Amino acid sequence: APVASKSTMNLAFHESSFRLSRVLPVILVVVIIAALFAKFGFIDMISKKTAAYAELGQKQEQMQSISAKLAEYDELAAEYGRYSYGWLTEDEAALVDRMAVLAIIEKTIDADATVQDMAVNKNVLIVNISGITLENTSALVNKLENDPLVKSVSVYTAVSDDETMEAQVSMTIILEKEAEVNE
Repeated sequence: APVASKSTMNLAFHESSFRLSRVLPVILVVVIIAALFAKFGFIDMISKKTAAYAELGQKQEQMQSISAKLAEYDELAAEYGRYSYGWLTEDEAALVDRMAVLAIIEKTIDADATVQDMAVNKNVLIVNISGITLENTSALVNKLENDPLVKSVSVYTAVSDDETMEAQVSMTIILEKEAEVNE
């Protein structure tokens, strides 16, 4: 078999020169792709996130401001309602109308005696009267007890002048609101 033999070696080398003009477009494309990726992948997302946090902060400040304004709303609404819609607290609703109390004083008590002073506390009327006899005091008590707003009458002091038979009388009148009829 024939044996191949080579006695020389061919060491030909082809030199390639580095040309920036060939590599520069590739580098530019890589830089542009990296810049676009950084812009759209990171920078825009971070700026959107920052803007969203800033907007959230503004909204939270607005909410705190509104909450502070509304903190006393229930109290204010109840107070406003009492004066504008006739809403009453439970204690106020149980009170006898003060105009009705004045009507009792004018029509019943003042017709028979002179009212010296009076005080109304909740549904208790305390009246000091003069210019009435003890006998007329008894009749006045009966008249008062027949009034639908009067629950009871107590006479605490009755001092009579011997000559005129007129007395100084202190009365405590317990009032109660008439029961409402539901039809």
